[in-house]
Amino acid sequence: IGHESAAADLLADLAVAARARDRLGVYGVFGNHDTDRVRQLARRITGITWLENRAAPILRVPGRSEPLALRVIGLSYPEDPLSAMLELGRAPAKQSPRPLTIVLAHMPSVLTACADMGASIVIAGHTHAGQIRLAPGFAIHTSSDLPGHMASGILRSRDTLGLISRGVGEGFWSGLRINCPRQLPLYVLSPGPLASGEPTGLHCVKAW
Repeated sequence: IGHESAAADLLADLAVAARARDRLGVYGVFGNHDTDRVRQLARRITGITWLENRAAPILRVPGRSEPLALRVIGLSYPEDPLSAMLELGRAPAKQSPRPLTIVLAHMPSVLTACADMGASIVIAGHTHAGQIRLAPGFAIHTSSDLPGHMASGILRSRDTLGLISRGVGEGFWSGLRINCPRQLPLYVLSPGPLASGEPTGLHCVKAW
């Protein structure tokens, strides 16, 4: 609170950089610390489609020997994955090819629900990976329903991957991070099967 204009200016700069590499669109979701003023200013920024518990139109990924359809779903805080997934029910039942479904969320706790509804990938943050770790793998508090060792990294729930970043901000004790450096990841997706023989429950594939 009190830094909304500065946050919007920074976001506008990021949007310019994103549009320079844009092939399929630039999408965003809001988190629990985004005030009404932040959301108002952000919606004015050119080139960003804000997905507030809804899905974007199916995108066709060019440059492949076989066509690939991509569905992006955005879950802004407070997240409502059921509402967003029900919106897909109004689309044609059969898509050819079947869309790869990527969910953008703030809270990683939606991972299990999204897995139940057939999402391919869930990209989230919120936890700051604990921000303060007594040891690299032990956080005192993560603001998440997930177990502490799953506060960041690559998780898997059945056939759904969850990518949880450490982020760049602080939720408390502003400016203080211990054993938990900031992270602004760039994910590069490539086609391929999920590893076989994995447990069916929620587990951590790679910790950050």
